Amino acid sequence: MNFQSVITLLHHFWGDRGCLIAQPYDIDIPNVVVMSVVHLVGGASKFIYR
Repeated sequence: MNFQSVITLLHHFWGDRGCLIAQPYDIDIPNVVVMSVVHLVGGASKFIYR
């Protein structure tokens, strides 16, 4: 039994019991988007805590 078989077995085990197994996914987020969010959150926190 390999690792993928174990994951599939667990997926079916919990799925049969009504659990939703959310599979992770990897997406490439440009650095500009990440820095914009950090700037917005940082700017908002400075505004809130003043």
